[in-house]
Amino acid sequence: MITIFNRKELYSGFSMMECSRIGRILKKNKIPYIIKECDLNPIRPGFISTSAPMIQTKPIREYYLYVDKKDHGEASFLLTCEEGCV
Repeated sequence: MITIFNRKELYSGFSMMECSRIGRILKKNKIPYIIKECDLNPIRPGFISTSAPMIQTKPIREYYLYVDKKDHGEASFLLTCEEGCV
């Protein structure tokens, strides 16, 4: 089980596709992982601005992928291989 005390960050970025690609490599090699998604939008849904018109923006999300500390070296190695080194 991966907890806040025994995890190490393997990826952080704004690409959901890259995070998914890394997750597939880890899953294929039976390395447990967790993904945390953070919403970085400055304007929350339901917020009404009276001083400026609302501007439609794309959602900004940052993704963090964590593995157990003991698996971090192997996971990092797998990511340097082109297709997961199976």
